Amino acid sequence: MPRKPRLYPPAWPVHVVQRGHNRTACFFSEDDHHTYLHYLALALPRCDVALHGYVLMTNHVHLVLTPARDGAVSRLLQLVGQRYAQYLNRRYERSGTAWEGRHKGSVVDTDRYLIATLRYVERNPVRAGIVATPAEYAWSSYAHHAGLAPDPLVTEHAVYSGLGRTASERAEHYVAVMGSDDPRMEDEIRRRLVYSHPLGEADFVTRIGQLLARPIGHLRTGRPRGRRADDAHGDAAG
Repeated sequence: MPRKPRLYPPAWPVHVVQRGHNRTACFFSEDDHHTYLHYLALALPRCDVALHGYVLMTNHVHLVLTPARDGAVSRLLQLVGQRYAQYLNRRYERSGTAWEGRHKGSVVDTDRYLIATLRYVERNPVRAGIVATPAEYAWSSYAHHAGLAPDPLVTEHAVYSGLGRTASERAEHYVAVMGSDDPRMEDEIRRRLVYSHPLGEADFVTRIGQLLARPIGHLRTGRPRGRRADDAHGDAAG
């Protein structure tokens, strides 16, 4: 039976994760990070997708995106993934794919969950024990949101823009929110991501199902099966 395609309604943010093949590393040097971001910068306008947040971990990437049309997210990941895999194969004299067969993705309710998702993504290096604070990690969108350095890749979401009247107010509010983890919310984000289930309340899940013209079933409670630590690579489930 063919697998169902990943469907994301236009104009709604989505949190996606793409992992290295067999959970192996896909970034080995600073040049690799720069190259991936270069290909991402080229692909975003081509695919008509806005990027709100990201982190590049050793063996996976997290992106928070809003597509402007159907199929845009999958096309973006395919385009960037193929170009980056070709780069790795040339640079390291290897062959084959760099990525797992399918990405995971979760449509995000903006009312409560968008900032929580950005926090989850940008604090991934802290949870992995790589750095003590998100500001110390170079390969994420945190510096932009915290007002430390502008990032031309980032399109600020309206929810972020609503954190304050000025850039400094927004950054100050965001840094305060990012000060610590929220384990309960993080577990919920992981669980929804593992099952590619919308992140939001029941009425939001129903609404997304209506937009996609297909029912979205109830997500069982409990942590995802097989959840484990992933050493210094980041969260195992997302």
